Amino acid sequence: MKILQFITFLGTGPAGGEYINSINKFDDFECESKFVQEAIIRNYVDNISVVSIFCTKESKELYSEILYEILSGINKEFNKNIKINFEIIEWDIDFENFIQKLYMVICSNKLIIDTTHSFRVLPTKLLFALNYIESIKDLEIKKIFYGRFDNYSKVTTIINYKDDYNKQKFSYILKQFDETLTINTNDLTENEDLSKLINHMIKFNEIIQLCNFKEIENASKNIVKSSEEIKENSQYYILTALIDKIIYKLDFFRNERLNYKDKMIKFIDLLIETKNYQVAITFIDQLYRVEIIRAIIYPNNYDIEISESFVNKAIGLNENYVIYGFSQAIREKNAGRNYNNSAKYYEIIDKKYKDNYEVLKSNNINVDRFYDKIRNRINHGEMIQVSNLDKELRMILNEIKRI
Repeated sequence: MKILQFITFLGTGPAGGEYINSINKFDDFECESKFVQEAIIRNYVDNISVVSIFCTKESKELYSEILYEILSGINKEFNKNIKINFEIIEWDIDFENFIQKLYMVICSNKLIIDTTHSFRVLPTKLLFALNYIESIKDLEIKKIFYGRFDNYSKVTTIINYKDDYNKQKFSYILKQFDETLTINTNDLTENEDLSKLINHMIKFNEIIQLCNFKEIENASKNIVKSSEEIKENSQYYILTALIDKIIYKLDFFRNERLNYKDKMIKFIDLLIETKNYQVAITFIDQLYRVEIIRAIIYPNNYDIEISESFVNKAIGLNENYVIYGFSQAIREKNAGRNYNNSAKYYEIIDKKYKDNYEVLKSNNINVDRFYDKIRNRINHGEMIQVSNLDKELRMILNEIKRI
């Protein structure tokens, strides 16, 4: 473990009394002391470089000298130079001032937290504050300890709540992905299951920007599989509802009864729902071009992947960007336009696919508004000239379904 800063609290003691000696126990270490801080520092003495003790004026007056003496003794015993700082705050400090104070005190990007001897609502404020500071600072919380004292046995069991903290943070990540199909984190937890899912989501985020549908399908299947593995583990029960929503969103990719067109339409609809408009527009353009080519070369045959190499072979050419070129020629022909650079495609359509072309044309598939008012404008940095983009894009999808 790397060099750590230990952030802890010093209260005024239990109501009507003072701190008493107890056996402070980890799983494999124990230490008798009035202060759980001593046990934690002894257990991590080779890793802690700074101890920051939040206290009120009253608690500092009551206990700071004895605690400082104990911690200085640890320095001498282990030949260490752990810095010990007392940070004065009010017991009812407001959230904004507490964040400011905490931000100024944090001097390492690796923290151990202890809330055992805290007061009132500060542990809650601390966790909210750390969540915020983590989002703006390169910060990693390694442990979150609380010493649970048993008055009968006089034993304080030191429990690490970091995993619960991770689950709370992870619920935000899941909610963000459910709503946007994106996550803004590279924070891979020590939990293998959760880290595996985060990795798949990060990969999905990278691929979706490249608009590679086959890779998006693979990444989606990985997300669903990892989500199901997490759901099967009872320790993640708190995440089940969010996990179910993500599985529901992406599980259609595993449905073998759906063909390429079906899956693409469902995915585009999901992109529209999550406001990923640029990617949705790119895929609508791609889907439309592929499907009008399919309608002419192999009508209703959805087992065939319409790739560049397939189209070149089918129409007897060896062109770069042949899907764009051939589909553009079909669009031009439908609109009654005739361009010299598309002449070879017009000839192929008339000689090899005239009947199929006439069937396609008779369907009156209208996508002109999509290209004129949406796709061409957004791709050239201009304002879109539609009032309800969701509605417009779904209307285009309905047109493509008719191909």
